This record gives sequence, C-alpha cells and structure tokens, in this order.
Amino acid sequence: MSRLAPAIATVALTAGLVGAPAAAAFAATPATCDAYSQTCPPKVQGQKFQKPPAVEGSHIPSSQLPFTGADIAAYSLAGAAAIGGGAVFVAAGRRRRRASV
Repeated sequence: MSRLAPAIATVALTAGLVGAPAAAAFAATPATCDAYSQTCPPKVQGQKFQKPPAVEGSHIPSSQLPFTGADIAAYSLAGAAAIGGGAVFVAAGRRRRRASV
C-alpha cells in the first residue's frame, strides 16, 4: 500500500493541475446567448480601412535606397572553403592513423 499511495497522489495532482485550467477556459464567456439569464456577449463590429491615395513624387529610385542585404556569394565561398579544409584535415588524420597501425 505504501508504494501505491505516492502514485495515486501524483496522478491526482497531475489531473488537478491539468484539469483546473481547462475547466476555467471552458467557463469563459459563452459565444452565444445564455438561455437562463438572457444575457448575450457584446457584438464586435469590424472596422474597414482604406488605403490612402498615392502622393505624386513619393517614388524613390532604387539607387537611393539603402542596401540591407549581405554578400551571399562571399559567405558561400567562405563556407565551402571551410568544409573543404575540414575534409582535408579529416583525410590527413585518417591517413596518419592507418600509417601508424
């Protein structure tokens, strides 16, 4: 009986910790009218936004825009060189191990 009690307590505690927030979530304001108290949740009306008209002369040529990217070709070349260098070191290490055995 002494081994069973902690297991039952653990299951009960876990069920309480999981079940209590779930019950509270389902007890929130209903999405439909309550049949008993005749109360309904407020209806939310959406808002419609209109895009303002374009202003003349607001177009900026692409040569004046800031460069926000990176030179991907240089990073790719550096990465490929690092992978190639690593492969050379691994191959050299394997050759030395074979030669010493």
